[in-house]
Amino acid sequence: MTEALRTDIGFEPGPASNQDHPKVLSRVIVTPPGSPWAQARLARMDARHAAPLPLSDLVYQVRRLSSWRPASEGRFAVFYVRARDARSPFEAIETVDGRALKVAFGKAATNTASLQGLGLAVLLLALTGGLLTTAAIVGARARAESVDRLDAVERLAHAKIATAQTFRRGVTQARQLKAAVGRAAPASDVLNDLAWVATAKTPEARIVGLHWRDGVMALEVRGDPPPFGVIDRRLQRSAQQLRPGVWLWGVGAAGSAPPGKPGP
Repeated sequence: MTEALRTDIGFEPGPASNQDHPKVLSRVIVTPPGSPWAQARLARMDARHAAPLPLSDLVYQVRRLSSWRPASEGRFAVFYVRARDARSPFEAIETVDGRALKVAFGKAATNTASLQGLGLAVLLLALTGGLLTTAAIVGARARAESVDRLDAVERLAHAKIATAQTFRRGVTQARQLKAAVGRAAPASDVLNDLAWVATAKTPEARIVGLHWRDGVMALEVRGDPPPFGVIDRRLQRSAQQLRPGVWLWGVGAAGSAPPGKPGP
């Protein structure tokens, strides 16, 4: 995970140098692909675990060397200074990964870290705002499409229900007509007999029921007078009333009327 850049530089006393600031030890940290905050967290963890001295004796900084890119490794630089040498603010120019970087410790380092933290916070807020806006737009569009689909499904369901009800009524009526006609007689016979009843009955006739079977009709008529004025069919009244005031009249086929008027 790490790549040492200065294996020959440590905090042990060495040859005298012309630098006017405490010695800075630096190395490169490479993190696997991930989000920018996850890579930064891994770099800080590596900087602490691989520190050359106990953390209580050190002051360190972690800096990103390359811009974050999706599915790309992250490259960071970590800079260490003895805590006792960083009591006074100082800046240093360090070459890391072929680049000259300015690092500051002490008060200047605090300001730099604050600015970096502020920049990261602004970046996170911008990313979060963009994600929330995109999610809201996608959610609103999905809800609108769902409502449209539900409306279309509901209209289709209503149309199918109406069609099924119409078909069921037709089937019921066909069954009722078949039961009334019987298996041996065509439907035209029933219709002709019904038409004859409608045209031949007297205005005073009070027909309360009609029965038809195999070409023979029977009508329930309230009152004693015959229900028909045109006599071209045989009529026969029941010997007794079906119920108080209601007689049953039998009607023969067309042309079956004998000479004379109908009687009981």
